[in-house]
Amino acid sequence: MRVSLSTIILLVLLFTSFASIAETDQRVRVVEPFISLYTGPGVGYPVFLDLERGTWLSIQRRQVDWYEVITDKKETGWIRHVDLVKTVSIDDQPVKLYDERQNDFIQRNLEFGALWGEVGEASLFTMFGSFVFTNNLAVDLSVSQMIGNLSSSKLYDVNLVAQPFPEWRVSPYFSMGMGRIKTTTNTTLVKEHDRDDRTANVGLGLRAYLTRSFFLRAEYKELVIFTSTNDYEELEIWSIGIGSFF
Repeated sequence: MRVSLSTIILLVLLFTSFASIAETDQRVRVVEPFISLYTGPGVGYPVFLDLERGTWLSIQRRQVDWYEVITDKKETGWIRHVDLVKTVSIDDQPVKLYDERQNDFIQRNLEFGALWGEVGEASLFTMFGSFVFTNNLAVDLSVSQMIGNLSSSKLYDVNLVAQPFPEWRVSPYFSMGMGRIKTTTNTTLVKEHDRDDRTANVGLGLRAYLTRSFFLRAEYKELVIFTSTNDYEELEIWSIGIGSFF
């Protein structure tokens, strides 16, 4: 199970890396006699081109009720929401536009939040922050506090996170990373030295867009601790929490 999970996540990370490089924007086709292309996001900007029926457009971004688009001839401009909803997608279906807030979630740059969970018989509290550098890939930094009966630990992680389907409201993700764990024993109960060890982990989870700037995050990780005695320990981490995006 552990070998297969690691292998699957590694393949997904590699696949998503190449997919994000080759990713294309949402494409739509004009089916009205013409659509006016403005130089900016507002009727106060001049119309510089009328797009004829059959013209293909790539949607770049949204600003309130306006969309920046690029034609196949590399002409860039803005069209109104009321005009865009009259276009069709590649499969000749009416174009599906995401909720503005959900679209903001897809296009987010930063995430911050907290998770609560358990590691074996120990409780876990995690603070995380993520930098999203494409729709599919992010770098995640986290600090966790584990509190058990015999010891407590602080875990510092950096992970590469792959999200293959960022447009889904409930979207799976995969992660792989490394870090350090510092363990302090309760000397009144056990006679062991404090430890500072390297770690590696693989994980999978779900992000669910909630509302406004908030999302739910739940994940499972397999953590490997490389001890100073050239041995290793394996732990399973389950956690769930709330995050905010910008």
